[in-house]
Amino acid sequence: MFAVAIALSAGAQDRNFHIFICIGQSNMEGNARVEDVDRDGISPNYLMMAAVDFPGMGRTKGEWYPAVPPLCRENTGLTPADYFGRTLLEYLPEGHKVGIINVSVAGCKIDAFIKNKAEEYGKTGADWLQNIMKIYDGNPYEYVVKLAKRAQKDGVISGILLHQGESDPDDWTWPEKVKGIYEDFLKDLNLKAEECPLLAGEVVNSDRGGVCGPMNRIIGSLPEIIPTAHVVSSSGCAENFDRLHFSAAGYRQLGRNYAMAMIPLMHVGVQSPVIASMPRFPGMGGGPVPGGAPARVMMPNVTFNVVAPDAHEVFFTSDFTEDKMPMTKNNSGVWSVTLQPKEAGSFKYSFIVDGATIADPLNPDSEGGQSTLTISND
Repeated sequence: MFAVAIALSAGAQDRNFHIFICIGQSNMEGNARVEDVDRDGISPNYLMMAAVDFPGMGRTKGEWYPAVPPLCRENTGLTPADYFGRTLLEYLPEGHKVGIINVSVAGCKIDAFIKNKAEEYGKTGADWLQNIMKIYDGNPYEYVVKLAKRAQKDGVISGILLHQGESDPDDWTWPEKVKGIYEDFLKDLNLKAEECPLLAGEVVNSDRGGVCGPMNRIIGSLPEIIPTAHVVSSSGCAENFDRLHFSAAGYRQLGRNYAMAMIPLMHVGVQSPVIASMPRFPGMGGGPVPGGAPARVMMPNVTFNVVAPDAHEVFFTSDFTEDKMPMTKNNSGVWSVTLQPKEAGSFKYSFIVDGATIADPLNPDSEGGQSTLTISND
């Protein structure tokens, strides 16, 4: 760990070191117990900057260490950030690194991260909330900025991961507040929005009995006011008994979902052209089924991506779609569409780029302008 800290602090900025700011409340802190599997198989290229001192783990605030959980504070648990970084490194080219800075406050409203309101907000909460705010000098926003500026000497801030909202149910001013926080980060850290997207994760869904499930409607409206915001589905993410937090399995899947959303937004090429995630459906992932909801297996959602930055229009066509489906282009020139096949099997698919039918350039199982994909409901 000491060697990692020395090596990074001594070198110049590495453009292949992708750093992500993680903010939010208890689900981003990490509420599930860390298990042995969560400490194994972590790439040496996945690092965390200690946001505070971890005396029991020998970590010092502001230094880089292997991303062995916990990643937020010494007494926190598994977080979506754990498997976000792990998954990202499965697809990034060799030689790339991922770093995490996690500053989260259990039970906080979004006001805790508003630049000019955080200190006042921190003084009005319950004692336990005030105590967490004090850990971050009473202003988590300014605290993040100081850490991020230090991190920028080593790598590049490549995105902001947000998971918050359980303490702001039915607050339709929430998206505007998030927009203000995001824009302040961009300004204070001298970042470009198209190079630093905002990824906001859904809370436990209503179809899984999520106590704050309706908040997902509000979270889902973020891209309407922030062009570089993307909503991360909590689909298939198992919940804890309180239905406010995710279980360890749920955090692992949610972290993967964050990574799958981030991959096509990065400026290093899409290494995973086809991405599968489970749809919103009660009873999946081993969680309890809400009263009256059926418990049956459903097909996964599948996201298809193709890089075509200069194209004017791109469509998707396949054996399991009756018509060609329009694809949506993001700021990185990646066109995407998410579909749900009706049944398992092997299917042919193609992209139609400005009228030309092509196979998936990243699918080795391609021939004659078509690619083959096998989909299962496992």
